Amino acid sequence: MKRFIITIILLLAAAATNYALSRPETELPRRSLSEFPKVIGEWKSVNDQILDERTMGVLLVDDYIMRTYVNQKGETMGLYLGYFKTQREGKQVHSPRQCLPGGGWKIVENKVYPLKLKNHNPAQAPINYYLMQYGDHREIFLWWYHGRGRIYANEYLNKLLLIWDAISMRRTDGALVRVNMPVVKDIDDTLKAETEFIDLFLPLLAEYIPD
Repeated sequence: MKRFIITIILLLAAAATNYALSRPETELPRRSLSEFPKVIGEWKSVNDQILDERTMGVLLVDDYIMRTYVNQKGETMGLYLGYFKTQREGKQVHSPRQCLPGGGWKIVENKVYPLKLKNHNPAQAPINYYLMQYGDHREIFLWWYHGRGRIYANEYLNKLLLIWDAISMRRTDGALVRVNMPVVKDIDDTLKAETEFIDLFLPLLAEYIPD
């Protein structure tokens, strides 16, 4: 009898999930990422990179920017924002865990980094930290999943939240945010520059990636 009841509960839960996932999604107003500021504090955009057809065929991203910003010291900062209107039917944020390594790049260190957030609740959020090396060149990549009012690092949590939010909010939209900067002198200085850059643009994201 106990097994029968559990089976019925599981079937009902599966039916409810299928019904929720089949409903049309809620679309919130947002600005195109092409309008994202090209001047952020002391940083000015110097180019916009375009993804080739093969890459777009893999990512299936709906809206994105991939820019290089430069400050008065000549330091460079990369910014990628990739937004998905929906993450159903095979469309989903593509984790950099698969694409960062390769082409001669090696992972020196990776961890979850607690990003401090100004005027935000909670006051910090977990993001991914990757120190990559190619020959003598090193870069720090910081990236996370962003959207529906959350910032988080874990791709498996992302999959679970997509199911929950599809049921509870009728939304699976979201984005990947990635910042990268070459390590010229000191790792700590590079990380500090990146987090300060994030502090500058993070309050702007809600216009482009709805909470």
